Order: sequence, then C-alpha cells, then structure tokens
Amino acid sequence: MELPKISILIALRNEEKNIPRLLNSIDQLKPDGYEFEVLLGNDLSEDYTSKLIHEYASKRTFAKAFDVPENTGNQKGKARVLAFLACKAKGEYLFFTDADIKLPENWIPSMMNGFQKKNTGVVIGITGMKAESAKMALQSMEWLTVLYILHLLSKINFPGTGMGNNMAVSKAAYDSIGGYENLPFSIVEDYALFKAIIDKGFGFAQLFDKDSLAYTLPPENFLVQRKRWLKGGFQSGSFLLIPALLQTLWLPLLIAFYFFAKSLLLPAFALQIIVLGILTVFWTSKIKEVRLLKYLPLFVIYLPFSWFLIGIYTPLPGKIRWKGRDY
Repeated sequence: MELPKISILIALRNEEKNIPRLLNSIDQLKPDGYEFEVLLGNDLSEDYTSKLIHEYASKRTFAKAFDVPENTGNQKGKARVLAFLACKAKGEYLFFTDADIKLPENWIPSMMNGFQKKNTGVVIGITGMKAESAKMALQSMEWLTVLYILHLLSKINFPGTGMGNNMAVSKAAYDSIGGYENLPFSIVEDYALFKAIIDKGFGFAQLFDKDSLAYTLPPENFLVQRKRWLKGGFQSGSFLLIPALLQTLWLPLLIAFYFFAKSLLLPAFALQIIVLGILTVFWTSKIKEVRLLKYLPLFVIYLPFSWFLIGIYTPLPGKIRWKGRDY
C-alpha cells in the first residue's frame, strides 16, 4: 500500500544560529517508508538565513527554499510564510516545526500514528529542553507537565492547544477551513489553526511519547514568550486561560495562608508536592526522562514563583517584541 506524502513546513526569520541544528535533525529523520518534502520559507531575514536554506535545498532533492515576499497574501509574520508554503506543498499531511527545534528521528511515523482514527485532523507532539542546566531543566519540566495534563485530558476528548513547533494537520482539514489565509491574525497562529480545525468538526490527538518529543532551545526572554501565549489565549478565547490565571494566584494564596490561616499552609503545600510528584514521576517514565527527577524538589519551589512572575508581567502595558517584530 502506498503511504501518503508528508510536507514539512518551516518559517524562518533571522535564524542563522539555529538552522544547522534543525537541518541536521531533518537529515537524521527515519521516515519509515513515508515520502516527505521539506519547504523552507525565509521571512524577510536580515542575516544569512536565506543563504543557508538555499544552500541546503540545492543539495537535497526533497528540500525547497523560498524567500517569501512581504506582500504575499493577507496574513502577517509567520502565518504569512506558512500560508505561502502550504500553497506549494504537495503532501497529504502538513507537518509544522520551528528553526530552534531538534526533531526526533522517528518524528514522521510517530506523528502519523496519531492520525489512525479516521476523522483526525490535527496531531500535537511534545516539546522539551535538554537539561543542560537547572534553568533549562525547570523550564522543560514546567511545559512537559502541562503537556502531560493536556494529553490526559485528550483521552476524554478535551482539546488542549496547538504547538507550531511540533504539529501536523491533514491537508483535507487544512483546506476545509481555507488555510491560514482564511484565519484572523493571531500572535499564536498555531492555536488559531488548531482551534479552527476542531471547530470544523475534525478530531485531534495530543501525543505524549518519546518518538514525538522534540527539543527546543530556551527562549530569549521567558516572560515575553509566556506573555505572548497568554495574550494570544485572550484573543482566541482559549479555555486554558482559566487554569493559567489560577496558577498565578497559588503563591499569593500560600502567603495568605502563612499570615492568616497557618493551619492551611502545610496541607496546601503538601498537596502541591504530592500532585506535582505523581505527575512528574508518570510523565518522566513515559518519555524516558527520569533523570529530570533529581530536579523535582527545586521544581516544587520554582513553579509557584514562575507562575507568579508571569501573572505580574503579563498585564504590564507595551507591545510584545517577537522575532524582531512588535505585536
């Protein structure tokens, strides 16, 4: 039986430092019989991004590189580039990733396993960071904990979120919503696409396994990244805003217990330790990242402070600067 073709779409803006890592991981992919193409779109970069992707594509039959003009389509930023690449794609499935990602070698068959159910329109993988420092380990644990909870919720058909650095959609689902061209602009274009496909009646899969685990680099500014996510959540009306906002209140609640209800402080903190401990043991075992368990005591302390800082920073006035653009 002939397997469907895969198109991997990657928008790049000023990514000359990250490109070699990404492209090397693409060269290491084991497609398991799937034919794939890689479409690289340069988003008005001011460094050597264009040169690097054109050099890469010139030496590989499966890759094509494009310099996407600013006046292409009616979208902006990354969504404009992805809309352009989707029009060039020949695959029956569109895979999305980012320049700061290192893909797992079994990424393609792992993501395609998520489409086993007939009506599935979108599949989400998982993304973490290599624990090269305590800071990277804690940020990775924070996000992987969230993704594991979303994976569990997906078991009862509760949709979580899209992730533009590790996501795949069927071309049929993409075309059914008119693609990125038909979506309102969002600074979280991945979630906008995810939500539109689900709202159209397609199913989804939220994976959580080693073969779908991609590794990203730490963001230049952790707080700006989280502010962008939350602002995009407000724009799109994501239900995830509710638990996200409640998280930011956990540290003030513990402080309030200390001053006004000391008898509740220890049980509340113990509950946090138990819940995070159980979740972390389960997900680290599932993706074979048990070495992260050594950071668990620090993680329990880090998390409330991280959430609180995000809650303080997000409402501050001012535009969000991301990839050299202001939103």
